[in-house]
Amino acid sequence: MVLGLGLAVPDALAEAVTETHSYLQAPNDEKVFDYQLAESIKKALSGKFDDLTVVVSACLSGGFATEIGAKLKDDAGKWSITTSRDQSKVERFAETDSSVYERFAGLKSQTDPDKWIHGWEAIWIKQLLSNPKSTVQQLYDAAKSGDYDQPGAKTSRLQFSAAGNQSTVGLDEKSHSLVWYNYNRAAGAGAYQLYQGLIGAGFADKRILFAYDNLKGGDLARGDERPAPVDDDATKKNLIIDGTAGSGKLLLEVAKGLDAADKGRKKATIYLGSDGNIAEVKQEKVGNPQPGEARQGRVFTPTDNATRLELDPTFINAFFVDVAGPGLPDLHRAGLPQFRWTTAEEAYSGRVDVYIEGYLAGSADMLGRSGGAEYWIDLSDRLLLDLYYRSSLLGDLVADIAFKFHEGSFRVATDWDFELGRADSYGVALVAPPLRSTVPEAGTLALLGLGLAASLLSQRTASRR
Repeated sequence: MVLGLGLAVPDALAEAVTETHSYLQAPNDEKVFDYQLAESIKKALSGKFDDLTVVVSACLSGGFATEIGAKLKDDAGKWSITTSRDQSKVERFAETDSSVYERFAGLKSQTDPDKWIHGWEAIWIKQLLSNPKSTVQQLYDAAKSGDYDQPGAKTSRLQFSAAGNQSTVGLDEKSHSLVWYNYNRAAGAGAYQLYQGLIGAGFADKRILFAYDNLKGGDLARGDERPAPVDDDATKKNLIIDGTAGSGKLLLEVAKGLDAADKGRKKATIYLGSDGNIAEVKQEKVGNPQPGEARQGRVFTPTDNATRLELDPTFINAFFVDVAGPGLPDLHRAGLPQFRWTTAEEAYSGRVDVYIEGYLAGSADMLGRSGGAEYWIDLSDRLLLDLYYRSSLLGDLVADIAFKFHEGSFRVATDWDFELGRADSYGVALVAPPLRSTVPEAGTLALLGLGLAASLLSQRTASRR
């Protein structure tokens, strides 16, 4: 039985926007959203670099190019952002017994002398190893043309300021590099080869910050004479500046190095590799909002408690993988989908029930914090089946959301709250799960990130931080 909870959405909202954002999976089920990384890079590095190269190897990572580019567009230094895919396609990885896979030559593994690795990242690293002075454009072109995936899936992006695509990865031994590498799986050859490629490009070992999964320090053992030294773990806190003690220390360390470098030689390269995914995020602002001011987000009360999230076929297919629908070939989830929301102010403490399409999705205990907080609920398979087969979500590509609580109110954070440092994220969001798959073939193990089928499904239908 579907419960009616007063799903009328108020007309007084001056602005209501549903956005698609890319994210990188971090340890402990945390997520690094594209706008969070963009803001942290701006805070730490803007005005400090002469030359900045950012590379993101992850599925559906195109949002990072959009968001980082928007933050750096007025910076005096030259810059580039390369992403292995846009926001709709899988980035495939394969480890094989043969140097050639699907007619494309791969990169010889250093973890297993009888294996080769294939895919966008492998070829990007292969190009760097073979020609350490390759430009950003040459690395991009090589990775895109040497990727074994289908032509329509090769949707990598390159965004840059004037001449930023003609920069090299490193200038000299005083250049600084940050590698943030998190796949939550056994160490892949790519991490080892990437470190070696940076050394070949001229980086001094002491100026390569290497953050890997949950390894807090030591050597990333690989069975040869030069292990990759791990400086810290690839957590969200180590990467993202959120105002708390110790946050963003990796980017801040790069900033210190740039401050110490000579003018004209302030070069930094940031490489991030992780499982990727997307989320649909909605923010609503009250009537007559004042740009740049906080406290402009939508206020929810027990009687004014509903909103709607617009979805698209790409998101729908990924959201229901392993539960319903046509699915994604050879792809399985490595976690649960989530509903998340961030508040800027709370005049209520106690239980909040969240309903999606009239079905109870779960509950969270609101903390009553004057400065707000971030909340999320893992979504069960039973809920997903109800949404897929019994709701109108697939028919109208709209998710009706309602919060049920008995008194008080809370205000949902907007991007203004986020940019003013009042909130670590913003909006209400449905988040597709992190996905991974093994594809057994003759002597082959292929590792996939999140990939999307673009066709619309034909069938109709808490934790807290």
